[in-house]
Amino acid sequence: MKLANKQWSLAMHDDLLDALSWAVDRGFVDTEKVCISGASYGGYSAMVGITKILTSLSVL
Repeated sequence: MKLANKQWSLAMHDDLLDALSWAVDRGFVDTEKVCISGASYGGYSAMVGITKILTSLSVL
């Protein structure tokens, strides 16, 4: 858990987007039906994820 310390909106979120990209590349995800959601820190993660996707549309 300490690896995530001071990584808010950095490496951990990059890992989430890398996982999404992996799933898209293999056809597991329909890019027209992707949903990111969460509560508490998960809500923050969802917000950051959406921001990162919009600033780097190459993910999808």
